[in-house]
Amino acid sequence: MQRALVTGGEGFVGRHLVDALARQGYDVHATCKSECGEKLPTSAVYHVCDVVFQNRVNELLFALKPDVIFHLAGISFVPSSFDDPWQVFEVNLRGTLNILSASCMLGERPVVLLIGSGEEYGVVDEKFLPANETAPLKPVSPYAVSKASADLLGYQYFSVYGLPVVRVRPFNHTGPGQSPRFVCSSFAKQIAMIEKGKQEPVIAVGNVSAVRDFTDVRDVINAYMLLVQYGRQGDVYNVCSGKGYRISDILDMLVDMTDTKVEVRIDESKLREIDIPVMVGDCSKLVKETGWKRKYEMKETLRDLLNYWRALV
Repeated sequence: MQRALVTGGEGFVGRHLVDALARQGYDVHATCKSECGEKLPTSAVYHVCDVVFQNRVNELLFALKPDVIFHLAGISFVPSSFDDPWQVFEVNLRGTLNILSASCMLGERPVVLLIGSGEEYGVVDEKFLPANETAPLKPVSPYAVSKASADLLGYQYFSVYGLPVVRVRPFNHTGPGQSPRFVCSSFAKQIAMIEKGKQEPVIAVGNVSAVRDFTDVRDVINAYMLLVQYGRQGDVYNVCSGKGYRISDILDMLVDMTDTKVEVRIDESKLREIDIPVMVGDCSKLVKETGWKRKYEMKETLRDLLNYWRALV
């Protein structure tokens, strides 16, 4: 039985991942930043470990000696990175450095799946869309810069120290359990609240003209598990659907799933300082080298997300 460590195990993706790993027969361990709540999946053993503290990371990795590390811990909300760029770099870059350096000190070095972001590509020239892994990195937010820096750090640890790092650049993903700070979940929660009379029949939106590549979180974690087995060490892979949706299309699909009449209203606070107009990725490399296939279509994902919020609110 292989031992897997999931950093950021209390997060949206982490919760889905620990369950999937357990079903695959892994001995699953996961980290929480400060305390591990009672509502976390029982399929993993949880450890309090803030990845910005090198000593704690060293202690945990030496105690567990994992065969594979899924490094998910980090700050992932783009707008907040403009409010406190230093914190984003502290967590996303220092945390990654701590994981990589501790992994190098282990006798049997683990495979490290390093989670980057499609945001690293920034604004891609239309003729190069959908963006593949050879597209230049042109990050336009502190979050994206921190992820691009961690991405390159992972490559450096592979090329210099031989650490078996596989880098991934996931594009937008959503599904049941996602924070309402993110656009699909925000829409779904607002609709569920309106249906129950807990919110006036108005959906607050930001820029709905942007085009994004969305993948179901359950398909994303399947890609991660395939990549630790079949991904080439030192290489980088996009995780995405290859299909772009306008944010307004996402909203229309969700509104079609309710009988309640709603009004859409622009909320200035939801507009970003800089917004990438089109972000669509090319996943052909992932498919070719791992055999990955998407199982969830967008409407199914959104319906599951809406039903999640209907049950919760």
